[in-house]
Amino acid sequence: MPRYIEGPEVKLTENDKIFVDAEFYTGEKFTELELHRMFPITGLTKYIALVDSEGEQIAIIRDLNDLMEDSRKVAEKVLEEYYMIPRITKFIKMSEKFKVCIIGVYFGKLPTFFNLWLKSCAILTIASYTAVSP
Repeated sequence: MPRYIEGPEVKLTENDKIFVDAEFYTGEKFTELELHRMFPITGLTKYIALVDSEGEQIAIIRDLNDLMEDSRKVAEKVLEEYYMIPRITKFIKMSEKFKVCIIGVYFGKLPTFFNLWLKSCAILTIASYTAVSP
């Protein structure tokens, strides 16, 4: 059963952009923890789970605003990186080969190609719009 963190009882330090190390004032230390929002749409700063590499919840932060300022800033930075959603600014191309959809897009000014492996992939082009349906 994870413990609830309701105040400045833990110190968080950044570890490789999307991980944190946690040191509790009881002396316990945990490394390479992921921060997961339990309510990612409605609770951006509340109920943040600290999850270890095996998927076990170590603790739950009830509210980031209750942490010490340094730990809160670390948590906010790590969560921003972990939940970053790239914005597609332009489609380059979309094709299918051997049931693999190959999609090229621009993320800002950066061109990126990625593959979607599906059991069936149908690409439908209507006018200048392209849609992928499984």
